[in-house]
Amino acid sequence: MAERVRIETDMLRLPDAAWRQLHLDHPGLRLEALQSHAATDRTGTPLRVFLLEDDAGIVAAAVCRVAAAGRPTSATHLLYGRLAAPLSRVGLLRRPVLECRTPSTSAGGWVWRPDDVVGRRRAMRQLLDAMEHNARQNGMDLACIAVLASDTPQREELLERGYLHASTGAVAHLDVHWQDFDGYVRWLRGRSKNAATNARKEMSRNRQSGVTLRRIEPDRAAIEDLHRLLTAHHLDRNGWSPSMGTEFLQELARRLEDDLLLFAAERDGRRIAMMGGIRAGTTLCASWFGIELQDRENDFTYPCLTYYHVAGMAASMGLERILYGTAALAAKRARGCTITDSEIYYRPHGGWLKWFGRPYFSLHRRWKARRAA
Repeated sequence: MAERVRIETDMLRLPDAAWRQLHLDHPGLRLEALQSHAATDRTGTPLRVFLLEDDAGIVAAAVCRVAAAGRPTSATHLLYGRLAAPLSRVGLLRRPVLECRTPSTSAGGWVWRPDDVVGRRRAMRQLLDAMEHNARQNGMDLACIAVLASDTPQREELLERGYLHASTGAVAHLDVHWQDFDGYVRWLRGRSKNAATNARKEMSRNRQSGVTLRRIEPDRAAIEDLHRLLTAHHLDRNGWSPSMGTEFLQELARRLEDDLLLFAAERDGRRIAMMGGIRAGTTLCASWFGIELQDRENDFTYPCLTYYHVAGMAASMGLERILYGTAALAAKRARGCTITDSEIYYRPHGGWLKWFGRPYFSLHRRWKARRAA
């Protein structure tokens, strides 16, 4: 069957039934999430979906966004950190970047026809050809975000094409092998007796501090509390506010219904910490976390809510895997998570990076390796 590539910029025009049949690399690539992002985006980062289609429907897709240089969470921010914004202001970083990624988080943006593993490399080549042409035609650089060390076909293809690459840290996931919290602790004990003992002690300390952990409905009040905690947390840790507003989370709740999962830690009737994420099938991406930072007690609310409570509930929610982000990797490893290295692959189409990028990326990889050692 003849295959063709087209670009879709209207998320409402993506074929709903066909998209639901595809294998998503990440829950944030659910059509409801893409449509919510497009409907409420206030960052000026429009989505472009590159679709490879044949007579039977969608063969594969690459979800991309266009990001201005220096913007928080962008490819340039991943590469230059806090220097990205001043470098863009003085003109050293000027070109926008076409980023293949999940819009709501730092994860890859690939979507595949299920059970067609052999055809994925061929489909990737056709989509990359189209993405490179589109980026070059529109004066943009091109980046593939969060390419996992375990994704050998994608890494090989991008290296063969001469992409520059640098480490962006690592990501974590927790595979569920138990039915409840007691089962999780028994499983954890098989890895580390100290970790299992700490899990029980920290949960006990949390309860004694008057904290209640529970899953809550994603109503308007819960969404506003999540955004309040998330914004304060981001400002304290990163120096910038999250790009999404309450309107994105409310739209997501309307479209996803029971698949937007929210968890809260409450004391004296007030929510002091929250975590939220998108469920796709048996996978949950724990995308958003916020905690009150003022007058905070040493009550282990962070690990109890983020790991122990969710792990104990996972089987009852039909979950087999929980995806976490790139921060606090030591804490994630101690709670049983598997850590996987992740890289950004970058193709500059102009500017100083085109000529001097390779030495910089090499230095960046060595600096990251020293920090991780």
